[in-house]
Amino acid sequence: RYTQPTKFGKYFDFISDRFIALLLMFQLFWHLQDYYVLITMALMLITHSLNLLTKFNNHSLYTRTIIVIGLFISPLWSGFLILIYLVVGIISLYSLTLQFHRFLSSLHGRYS
Repeated sequence: RYTQPTKFGKYFDFISDRFIALLLMFQLFWHLQDYYVLITMALMLITHSLNLLTKFNNHSLYTRTIIVIGLFISPLWSGFLILIYLVVGIISLYSLTLQFHRFLSSLHGRYS
């Protein structure tokens, strides 16, 4: 490969992927009319914003594929829609926990 990934391309890819995931979650909210989906969307937004603000030093798990597969399978069982946002919420909380752990460990290393 002759070229290297650019910084703009890295950020553009990250933002476009997360925007698609948020739009799919908004579609889920529009269909279910359940405010827990909005809470899940807020958790996703916080998780990925922290990852973006730290210039990708904090790792987060991505949920776009889970959302797409879940929406594809959801016509088979309507309860699958609820399962989608619950799983996405759990993954977002896990990612936030990992980011918080990394932040605390960096503070501990700095002040010890």
